[in-house]
Amino acid sequence: MGKPSIFFDFTHPVATQWSEVSDTVRPAGLSKATWGSVTSTEGGTYFVLFTLLNPQPNGAGFAGISARVSWNLSSASVLGFKARSLGNPFYGIVLKDPSCQDDYFQAQLKTVPDDSEEGDYSHYHVNLSEFERFYQGSPITGPSLQRANITEFGIRMIGGVYQSFKQEGVSSLQLKSVWAE
Repeated sequence: MGKPSIFFDFTHPVATQWSEVSDTVRPAGLSKATWGSVTSTEGGTYFVLFTLLNPQPNGAGFAGISARVSWNLSSASVLGFKARSLGNPFYGIVLKDPSCQDDYFQAQLKTVPDDSEEGDYSHYHVNLSEFERFYQGSPITGPSLQRANITEFGIRMIGGVYQSFKQEGVSSLQLKSVWAE
């Protein structure tokens, strides 16, 4: 793909309309996400996602946000993130295409800091080949991701249902940028 395509550069004002996508129905599993647009501090400018995850005993629960997008990822192999997190390390990166109704494509991102010299921010990558189709937290079979026509992008703190890990509590993710290469 050559030069990365920057989709979100949170070091500048962002006009994207975000929506909350959280498990707010069941008392056990009730979780909440909130976000700040571009926030400036001594440490720089970034976008912040706050989550409170109260999963069911089996790990079912999620809290996150999504935005409508119009992305062509046909010549990309990875999504990249410049970010740092506090609290739980596992996030679900969600993509939708026109074939998605109540289902979605998700890949897992683990935010463990690297040894970069950019403060506490690290570079993370998710291979587009890792995205699987899900329905209510469970993998399902169906059409492959239409990389040329991505209509929604989201980030979710996930409880870990069907995973080897379980997460709960308060977390935050500070994003500086999201790109594809």
